[in-house]
Amino acid sequence: MALLVRKSATATLDAAKTAQAEAEKRIGDLEAKRRAALLANHLDESLKIADEVDKLRRLAGAHAEQVKLLVEEAAAEDRARVAKAHAAHAERVGKELDKRVAAAKAFTDGISWRW
Repeated sequence: MALLVRKSATATLDAAKTAQAEAEKRIGDLEAKRRAALLANHLDESLKIADEVDKLRRLAGAHAEQVKLLVEEAAAEDRARVAKAHAAHAERVGKELDKRVAAAKAFTDGISWRW
């Protein structure tokens, strides 16, 4: 059974933004080509290009939705990373505090209080 390894949202986000930009650029190029075909009275070619443009628009929309979701997921990953770092810091501080409390107790146990 193959184990699927998923990249972090931050790593995937740049690829999704690039794919969206490429799709949008290709749409612009095809729109210009479609207009030229219409002006040259090549209706069949313009219809084929229009179909391709429609597919690319759906693809660009999917990329836009993916980017939105990845931004949200990257923010959640960042919050989780910060929370983990805070917990680790609190644990380190707690251990240091325990050492200091033990040292203070050992010091005060050795002192006899006489009034």
